[in-house]
Amino acid sequence: MLICSLLGFGVVQAQSNAPHKYVRTETLTFKNTNNEFAANVVGKVVLKESKSNSIKCEIKITGYGKTEEEAKANADNIIIISERKDASKSSGPADITVNVESGLYLKRRCEVVTTIFVPSSVSVQHTDNVGFMELMKRMVEKMLP
Repeated sequence: MLICSLLGFGVVQAQSNAPHKYVRTETLTFKNTNNEFAANVVGKVVLKESKSNSIKCEIKITGYGKTEEEAKANADNIIIISERKDASKSSGPADITVNVESGLYLKRRCEVVTTIFVPSSVSVQHTDNVGFMELMKRMVEKMLP
């Protein structure tokens, strides 16, 4: 019960201390060459079916801070690494990594939502990289009925 209270207080406290936000959006498109896609990302992942034979990733990063500069710095702390940024390349693996450059992924600093549009024939492997507070929240949610 104490953990639930602390987690709830932390979210309310974080929202009240961060009046500024900065949003950064990046879109990457990959040619589907082997019906496989690997996503190693922090934050929330949304999978949607694509009508085309390409794989498209839309990454929305929202940084929060007491000032606009702090919000931008928190958003810029998220890095996106792709093996194949150019959709015209026809070989090699299609994968994406969205990670924190330094420190931990904390929702009070930034939120990341990655939407992946894939054809139904593509197998998606997703590794869920979460911060400590998110891991604790999930653990508490599993313990409580």
